[in-house]
Amino acid sequence: HPITMNPFKIKREEWNIEKLGFLKNLVMLIWKGSQGTVSKTEDRLIEQVINEYYDAYFTTKRVSNLCFNSFYEFSTERLPKICEENGLHGIDLSSYNYLLKDFYKGGSHDVTLNENMDSSLFDETFIVFEIDSIKDDPLLFPLVTLIIMDVFLQKMRIKKNRKMLIIEEAWKAIASPMMAEYIKYLYKTARKFWASVGVVTQEIQDIIGSEIVKEAIINNSDVVMLLDQSKFKERFDTIKAILGLTDVDCKKIFTINRLENKEGRSFFREVFIRRGQTSNVYGVEEPHECYMTYTTERAEKEALKLYKRVLKCNHQQAIEAYCRDWDASGISKSLAFAQKVNQAGKVLNLGNKNKK
Repeated sequence: HPITMNPFKIKREEWNIEKLGFLKNLVMLIWKGSQGTVSKTEDRLIEQVINEYYDAYFTTKRVSNLCFNSFYEFSTERLPKICEENGLHGIDLSSYNYLLKDFYKGGSHDVTLNENMDSSLFDETFIVFEIDSIKDDPLLFPLVTLIIMDVFLQKMRIKKNRKMLIIEEAWKAIASPMMAEYIKYLYKTARKFWASVGVVTQEIQDIIGSEIVKEAIINNSDVVMLLDQSKFKERFDTIKAILGLTDVDCKKIFTINRLENKEGRSFFREVFIRRGQTSNVYGVEEPHECYMTYTTERAEKEALKLYKRVLKCNHQQAIEAYCRDWDASGISKSLAFAQKVNQAGKVLNLGNKNKK
């Protein structure tokens, strides 16, 4: 379902410099776009009107309800007066009014920032936000990514156990000069609350083509993980320099999946992991149940759906039955077993046969 939240609705004790920074980024993102530039005057202006908005709610009671709608009404009335009071000229308030109106009541995105977020998210241990449908929207993609990051920050503060935010392709939406400071803040704050932030990319150009990635993400990452890099061997020097890899690191990286070390072992893939100054290549062998939980291979997903449909069971039970048959089949490769299931068009029941 659509991601909605009311980022303006907070308690007095939640109002701090960090929340101010988030809301300022949110407003600037709508006004200027993710690749836009913000002058010091504009930055100070938005900061002032946000501060006044909360003062009008907590102190003078001029604002009765915290939400984007009331902020829009307050700011569009107050900004011209602030400019007049301080002799500010050349601030394009007409574009501010016009662009933010899209998220105001009656606008095409009026529910996005006015409806309370599903509070059950704070009790879930594993949450996936699927935002492929808006990945080509230059406004909604970075905006929703920013909202998700704020959800993580809120969850991070109220939950005592270990937390982790993994951002895949969505991080590119916020890797802009406007968002650089917020990303740095995210990393810095996460460390204080026993949390981690990770970004994942499959495109080499993402790493070597962005100064923001280097300054805001790579320089704040204590752990680097790399899969097989053999196809980039001829142009690896730039990556080596940006990631701060040593010659020894590079030699290890180019042994990934290249050594004759497979005999007598279950199927595994190798990954290079550097933690601080320590690095090595590790073989990753996961239980079949774990693999089938996360696989994106179409044939494997179809085979699992077949088990779930025929056995009329839930997803976990389907995985357990599927993996019993996989283990009993003697087939090591996941895709080969899935193809056998799909060709048979039925549950194989190998695990039950072997029990007999």
